[in-house]
Amino acid sequence: MNNSMARKLTSRDMELLRKMVPELDIDNFPPAFRSILPPVSKRFSSSKQELKSRLDTLSTTDLEYLVDLIFQGDECLTCLTDEYLDILLDKIRDKISHKKAEDLVELLGYIKEE
Repeated sequence: MNNSMARKLTSRDMELLRKMVPELDIDNFPPAFRSILPPVSKRFSSSKQELKSRLDTLSTTDLEYLVDLIFQGDECLTCLTDEYLDILLDKIRDKISHKKAEDLVELLGYIKEE
């Protein structure tokens, strides 16, 4: 697990941010974020419905990429409130698989025990 979260966002990460937060002027003001989920959930989503609609902008491939980042330790699940985590897990169940969502729940349990 990479708990330092000191990574630099890639162009692929910026692409996801652009989709989920179109009001953010990434081209003129590149954000200093080190991950995708914390700012989307904490700074740009004021409700469960808003987070859901932001996640709805992602393709299955985008979502798979985000899930891979979580498993690599480059994205944070613990930064999400329980309500927001449920929305993300529902989206993963719908677009990817129940198994992948359950794997994330298991990973989260492991992280919280550390």
